[in-house]
Amino acid sequence: MKTKSFLNLVLIIICAVLPINGCALKIPFFDGAKEELPGKGTETFYFDTEDGWRLAIEHYPPETANMAFTEKTGRTPVILCHGLGLNSYFWDLIPKLSFARYLASYGYDVWVVSLRGSGTSTKNGFSVLRNIAYVRKGEINNASFSPFKFDWNIDHYIRFDIPATINFVKEKTGAQKITWVGHSLGGMIMYAYASLYDAQDVQAMVTVGSPVIIPQPPNNILQAFIDNKLLFKSFLIINTRTGATSMANFHKFIITPDEILMYNLENVDDIIVKKTLKYVVEDIPVGVTNQVLNMIRNRDFSSYDGSINYAKQIERISMPVMLCCGVGDNIAPPESVRYVYHNIASKDKTFKMFGTANGHVHNYGHNDLILGKFARKEVYPEILNWLNKHTLPAE
Repeated sequence: MKTKSFLNLVLIIICAVLPINGCALKIPFFDGAKEELPGKGTETFYFDTEDGWRLAIEHYPPETANMAFTEKTGRTPVILCHGLGLNSYFWDLIPKLSFARYLASYGYDVWVVSLRGSGTSTKNGFSVLRNIAYVRKGEINNASFSPFKFDWNIDHYIRFDIPATINFVKEKTGAQKITWVGHSLGGMIMYAYASLYDAQDVQAMVTVGSPVIIPQPPNNILQAFIDNKLLFKSFLIINTRTGATSMANFHKFIITPDEILMYNLENVDDIIVKKTLKYVVEDIPVGVTNQVLNMIRNRDFSSYDGSINYAKQIERISMPVMLCCGVGDNIAPPESVRYVYHNIASKDKTFKMFGTANGHVHNYGHNDLILGKFARKEVYPEILNWLNKHTLPAE
């Protein structure tokens, strides 16, 4: 078991070290024709958190034909939040699998945030330099070389990024409340926020593949991170983003443990995996990594210093909640999401599992829930129908 776990970790590290001298390998033969870039909102806004980080948010206003759906009914704006080590492109990777545009087409006012260290939000300046071959417009302007911005942990997302994002959207829209849709960590941090703070300005939340526990024992790949924790952390100086962009052209030939964790590869098109590696993956700081590793080892999602057990705090959540999970999810298996369903205090709660047993084409993996081949047909409408019932002003 130890040997297998070590080999899994080595494969992940090999993917990270493909960059040479800080520049990602570029193989023109594999690049082919110029590909379409991921989408963006009609406007990009920036705002500051209480602790001095600048966050970027993309605005997808409701399409003109359906604008009355939001304006006349007073529905809440919807904030979409990405998961661990990703950015806002996750929600608008290609037109047919753009959940942001999908909601806007049905009349929703959609806002897509990039948390600190992601997208064009403030990030470690050295991370930007290491990724200079793939730097995006706006990243250099918000790069910081302050020693106070080299590292952070998940608690910073909860304490600072969420309230700043909610307050900004409320200010721009005039809404009293928002609805939060989070994938993976983007949902986990809302569990924590809603259980720690008053959260009266959050009307409802939808989480997609968001656990608060890791079933024990962890699967072999997750166990590899624990068994080789020091080795794994030592390679954080070789950033995940450049490793991912380097692997983008080779992923068809090398199936990595990371891909097995993130997808049911039968349920995702090749272009999706490639573009996610190339445009969506971000560096993960040591503080966030430590917190994730502690969760894998100890089962429960907790604060960085261990003083708050977020998994136990979810009993304080009372707002309407929709919980989505995939049968084939190797990060947030159904039992980990079902734990949330059984332990939150919400009277209005929905648990939705996507897999063949429930009539779906495939057993959905972690990222498939938004980026899978049939997500637009099988997952998006379920979330849309739930939002239609839960985004109206409370009577």
